[in-house]
Amino acid sequence: MIINCDETGLSIVPTSEYTYEKLGSKQVTMHGKSDKRQITMVASISFSGDVLPPQIIYKGKTDRSHPKEVNFNESWLIDNSESHWTTFNTFNRFIEKLLIPYIHKQRQTIGDKPGLLILDKFKVHLDGTAYKEMLKAHNIFWVFVPSSQTDSVRIFIISIYNLF
Repeated sequence: MIINCDETGLSIVPTSEYTYEKLGSKQVTMHGKSDKRQITMVASISFSGDVLPPQIIYKGKTDRSHPKEVNFNESWLIDNSESHWTTFNTFNRFIEKLLIPYIHKQRQTIGDKPGLLILDKFKVHLDGTAYKEMLKAHNIFWVFVPSSQTDSVRIFIISIYNLF
């Protein structure tokens, strides 16, 4: 019932500082090094080790920006935003379509315990009000973790959660 969630940008075209060419070549051509095309993946895992389905966010105003030739797992949330980054709207959809269903499924097994969502201090997380209302309505609390401090606060968070 404790879920850690974070976003990361993923390059669509893999880039690298390494090249491959015959030894002794005078010129080595690099392709794609400056390619900036990305998608965002929202990854979540519970403290019990369950990996929630990911949210994949493509750049575009409509779902026409989603690749048609890819057969995604139906549990994944394929989404879009104008910049490919998480927005208030995409984060609300993550809460509604992935997090809340996971919590409800867990409650069928372990009982009606509160959920806890661990977030970083990303602007969308700090300023979002719609998702906080959804969490409250489903008895899910949230806590903000300072950047790069997940490991040092994990035991503290579990201790607080056990008070419920």
